[in-house]
Amino acid sequence: MVNEHPLSRGTVYICEICGYGYRRIGLAEQCELHCDSMQPSAEIRGKAVYRPPVEIVPTITVEETASQRSFA
Repeated sequence: MVNEHPLSRGTVYICEICGYGYRRIGLAEQCELHCDSMQPSAEIRGKAVYRPPVEIVPTITVEETASQRSFA
């Protein structure tokens, strides 16, 4: 779910996963889809109007890794 932040110069839509902000809600939603799949898009992030002071990169948790293993 994209966060909406009204500013004096217009609204910025923030990706909840990585924190990058965009002028268009569609770009923020695309960013969330890419971040959710753990493949952040450099092309989409290049269109950001706000970049968080610390970049957050999605990671795989131990539970996800264990559930993805195939025991043959």
